[in-house]
Amino acid sequence: MKSSRIGVLGGTFDPVHLSHLQLAQHAIKEVGLKEILFIPAAQPPHKYRVTTPFLHRLGMVEAMCRNHDNFTCSDIENRLQKPSYTVDTLFALKNELPTGTSLFFIIGMDAFLELMTWKSYRTVLTMAQMVVSPRLGYSPESFNNFLDHLGYKGKHRHWQGEGDTKDITLLSAAPKEICSRKIRKILAEGGDASEFLSPEVANYINENNLYN
Repeated sequence: MKSSRIGVLGGTFDPVHLSHLQLAQHAIKEVGLKEILFIPAAQPPHKYRVTTPFLHRLGMVEAMCRNHDNFTCSDIENRLQKPSYTVDTLFALKNELPTGTSLFFIIGMDAFLELMTWKSYRTVLTMAQMVVSPRLGYSPESFNNFLDHLGYKGKHRHWQGEGDTKDITLLSAAPKEICSRKIRKILAEGGDASEFLSPEVANYINENNLYN
């Protein structure tokens, strides 16, 4: 790792696409992060089916990261007990990273508003600063009301919690809305989904005959 301020971006990445790339870039620019750690989920607790084996999803993310000096990838969730819970991943990262590393957990607003369904969500809020990305269809009012319910106070995209909880930041820019399910459908029908993918990921998919 090159920085003490590490952005953590998790997901199934099935496949990883340009929206994920844009989200990482927005977080770097707006929060002052120097590095983004992409973490493919091994077995997400809220999704019942993952189309592609973990090693291929990891391979696609690694292919994308190779062209970005401030992007890295970790297989940590494949080494942990299943299913993959964020609190367990953060604990493991804390043990692996140098002392004093600050973690910034990057997440879309749709997923963030379901935070109270997560395992040990209050502990999660003490382990990493949340960096939330806007999403179409989600109003600022619903976000503000949710933060108020959690005990956060703040304004203009930055909120502070009570006790040991870390701050929460709302990004001003949202990535382009891209659906992994749509990409898989296009590829399964023999279509061209390259407009949604980095060239490295598109090549990886073609070379490994994925989604056909």
